[in-house]
Amino acid sequence: MALTPEGKVKDRVKAILKRRGVWYCMPRGQTYGRAGIPDFLCCHKGRFIAIETKAGRGKATPLQLRELKDIFGHQGIALIVREDGMPELNAALDFAEKM
Repeated sequence: MALTPEGKVKDRVKAILKRRGVWYCMPRGQTYGRAGIPDFLCCHKGRFIAIETKAGRGKATPLQLRELKDIFGHQGIALIVREDGMPELNAALDFAEKM
């Protein structure tokens, strides 16, 4: 089965997280779950990191943006990562290590 463009971004994010020793989970959307939860919930060096992945011109939904903003407001690291966003992901992980 071929990966979607967003699936390819998720695989690249997973590879970086694994290589850097980051704990993460990918919550599955469910009927009774909370809408807008980011694709990756991570913990690295005691810092909470939320990652939403998008491919191409894909945009975060208002619910996803609300959740990312709320996480950021609670001192977490929240970001949207695209195909060309791996340097930003690594920078966020570097930041978490320095905290």
